[in-house]
Amino acid sequence: MSDGHHPVRWQEADPIMEAVDALLAAKVPVVPIGEELERWQIGDLIFSDADLWRLAASRGLVEDAERSL
Repeated sequence: MSDGHHPVRWQEADPIMEAVDALLAAKVPVVPIGEELERWQIGDLIFSDADLWRLAASRGLVEDAERSL
């Protein structure tokens, strides 16, 4: 643990945490799975980091880098 609050991976994954924060702000209950935070649960569904980012981007909650090029 880096600062006693979150595993190091949270700090390394700023784009993913941006997506998590945006989804939480939109009242989407995102729950991390495991100590490595490589999977995320929303309801009965499990998402990878990439899938979680795509979900947030599809809702317009984060900027989709591919579309902005």
